[in-house]
Amino acid sequence: MKKIILLALVAFVTISAKAYYYHFESNGIYYYIPDNSNNVAWVTSGEVKYSGTVTIPATVTNDGKTYIVTAIEGNGFEACEGLKEVILGENIDVIGGRAFKNCTNLTSVNWNDNIKELGGEAFQGCTSLTEVTLSANLRKSGGYNFRDCTNLKTIKFHDGVTVVGDGEFCGCTALKAVDIPNSVLTIGGNAFQRCSNLVSAKIGDGVQEISYHVFTDCSRLEKVILGAGITSIGMRTFGGDCKQLKSITILNPQVPSLVDDGFSSYDATIYVPSQSVDAYRNADIWKQFSAVKAYEDQVYLTVRQATQGAVKMLANVGERYSYDILPESGWVIHSVTFNNEDVTDQLVGNNYITPAMTSNGVLSIVFVEDGSGIRGARASDVRVSGDNNGNIIINEAPYGEVISVYSTNGTLLKQMTADGGRTTIYMNTHGIYIVKVGDMTAKLSL
Repeated sequence: MKKIILLALVAFVTISAKAYYYHFESNGIYYYIPDNSNNVAWVTSGEVKYSGTVTIPATVTNDGKTYIVTAIEGNGFEACEGLKEVILGENIDVIGGRAFKNCTNLTSVNWNDNIKELGGEAFQGCTSLTEVTLSANLRKSGGYNFRDCTNLKTIKFHDGVTVVGDGEFCGCTALKAVDIPNSVLTIGGNAFQRCSNLVSAKIGDGVQEISYHVFTDCSRLEKVILGAGITSIGMRTFGGDCKQLKSITILNPQVPSLVDDGFSSYDATIYVPSQSVDAYRNADIWKQFSAVKAYEDQVYLTVRQATQGAVKMLANVGERYSYDILPESGWVIHSVTFNNEDVTDQLVGNNYITPAMTSNGVLSIVFVEDGSGIRGARASDVRVSGDNNGNIIINEAPYGEVISVYSTNGTLLKQMTADGGRTTIYMNTHGIYIVKVGDMTAKLSL
C-alpha cells in the first residue's frame, strides 16, 4: 500500500510540474540558444511571468560571451497578464507563434522596422492594444496575429510590407479605416472579417486577388477602393452582414472576375474609369449593381485651419493624406471634421489621416484657448465646427449660454443664445472667425 501511494505521488508531481527550456537569464529576461548557433539568442519564457515594461536588448552577454538577440520564441510571453509595455531591440526580426497571445494588458509595443516574420496568433487577444505597425520588411505571416484585438484602432503599414496574413485582423471591432499600400501583394482569407466598425477600406495596386471572406460581416463598411491591380474577387469577400456598402471605386479599367456570392448586397454605386463604364455595366454579376458611374479624374482637398485660412490642393484619386496639426502657442485642438463628419477621435496624437480620396474633400480644424472652460459644462462637451456651406455649428452648449461670433479684429458679428442642443449660425462669407461660448474661446475657418 505504501508503494502504491508513493508511485501515485510521483506521478502527480510529474504531471503538474511545468518545464521551461531556457539556457540563461539576464536582467529578468530568459534566453534560449538555438541549435548550431554560436552568437544568436532568442527571448523565451521562464519560471517568472513577465510584467510591467520589458526592454529587450539588441545584444546580451552571458559567461563572457555576447549574443545577438534576434527573435522572440513562440509562446514566450503568452498570457502574461501583467505585461504592459514591450520595447523591442533593434535586432529582433522574428516574433514567434503565440508570442504575446492573450497579454490582455499590453498597451504599447515599439514596432521596429526589421521584423520580417510573424509566426501566427502572435498578439491574438491583446485586448488593450490600440495601435500596430507592420514592418517594411514583413514578408511572412502565420496568420491571425491580431485576431480579437478589440481595442485596436490604428494599423500603420510601412511601405514595403508584402503580406497580410489569413485572419490577421479578424474581430478587431474598434478598427474604422484600413489603407493597404501598393507594396502588399497578398491578403489572406478572413483578414478583416467581423471588423464590425470598419467604415472604409482601400486596397493598393499590388494585390491581384482578394481572397475569400476578407470583409465578411463588416456590418458598417460603406466605402471601398480597389487598386488597379485587382483581377478577381473571391467567395463571400464582402459577404454575410456586409450590406451597408454605398461606394465601390475600382481603379482597374479591366473588369475583375467576380463570383456570384462575392457581395451580399448590390445596392452600392460602382465608380470606375470613364472608358470602362460600359464594360462594367454589361459584365456578368457586375451589372446587378444599382449604378455604375465614372469617377472624377481630378479631386481637390481643401484644408481649413484657423491660423492659415483655407488651402485647396489637387489630390490623387485613391490616396490618403496625413496632416500633423500644430496649434499656435496658447491654443489646443478642439475638433476636426472631414466633409462635415466629426473625426476628432481618429486623431493619433496631433496627426490625422484623411480617408482615401474619391471625391472632393474638406478638412476643417477648430482650436480653443488652452485652459478655457464653460460654466456648467466641460469645454470638451461643447463641439464647435463649421460645415461646407459656410455655417458655424455649436453642439451641446448649455441652454441659455451666450454665443458670440467675432472677426479676427474683434468686431462682433453675431450673437445668440444656445438652445441646449444644436445651434446653427449662418455666416454670409467664408473667413476666419472667433467664437465665444460662455468662457470658451474657439477659432475656426469657414
